[in-house]
Amino acid sequence: MSIWSNLSSKVNIDEEVLQLRALSCWILTELAKTDQEIAGYIQKYGVSSPEILEQQIKDKRVDGHPAWEDTIDWSNLQDYRKELLESLASSRGNKQNDD
Repeated sequence: MSIWSNLSSKVNIDEEVLQLRALSCWILTELAKTDQEIAGYIQKYGVSSPEILEQQIKDKRVDGHPAWEDTIDWSNLQDYRKELLESLASSRGNKQNDD
């Protein structure tokens, strides 16, 4: 018996619904961490996007180091956030009625 089927029988929730709930919780946790990191860049540089920061680096209004690396990290975080949101929407779309 798998951990999912064991837990499913103990809490009386369909195994697939339980897995989808767990996935949603994990995604929401990852989103919160990602949003916190993005907020850190917004606060650090006082701009709302890595593209604006990149322009400020090019205009020499911000020193390129470590800001250039931060634009890369920030862009990757935005991509990751988008993937998480798509996964969350997909998991909720596949969710069975669990009320």
